[in-house]
Amino acid sequence: IGTGLNTFFGRAAKLVGSSSDEIGHLQIILAKIGNFCIIGIVIFLVAEILVM
Repeated sequence: IGTGLNTFFGRAAKLVGSSSDEIGHLQIILAKIGNFCIIGIVIFLVAEILVM
């Protein structure tokens, strides 16, 4: 019988806790999509204000 870090959950927690703070590929893609949407909205709002 394992206790503490020798259990399944202990080993899983150790693996999750040891992950580095690097930005993942998915986070980069989502950030690019978010930036594109924000820039598009800002351009639309500026154009809408100029047309009024």
